[in-house]
Amino acid sequence: MEQASNGQAPPQFLSTHPATGTRIANLEALAPAAKAEAKKYGVKSFRPVSPF
Repeated sequence: MEQASNGQAPPQFLSTHPATGTRIANLEALAPAAKAEAKKYGVKSFRPVSPF
């Protein structure tokens, strides 16, 4: 996404969506808790996500 905008994104506080870096950091921080919750319901494997 950053490449698509050519670095011309508005400041994050003016945007309707988080910046790409912030979005990735948030997802990485939340992933362990999400996986633990999913395991409670029988999910046994998670597909790996490769970087873009």
